Amino acid sequence: MITLPLILTAIIGFTFAELLSGKFEGHRGKWKSIRIKVKDYTVHVHHWLYASFVLAAMPSNVDHRSFIEALLVGIIVQGLTYSDFYKVVYKEDRPAA
Repeated sequence: MITLPLILTAIIGFTFAELLSGKFEGHRGKWKSIRIKVKDYTVHVHHWLYASFVLAAMPSNVDHRSFIEALLVGIIVQGLTYSDFYKVVYKEDRPAA
């Protein structure tokens, strides 16, 4: 059941991500995204993506699980507000030689 404390916890997660993430697409904030270079490609593990992994992998016996879930959902929702949220694997632009 969704309760006011859970909604407030999700808002806290959203605000936390908003304050620590980049102000716009491509801007690196205090909360760095994970970027892995593979040849000419970059795998960009956005904060919303690894929050999703944590949410999916969280054991069912964790204390205060619903509050942790609400916090993670807030982080995920904030990450999905960027217009490039779907760009997880992309080819690096190379300058012309």
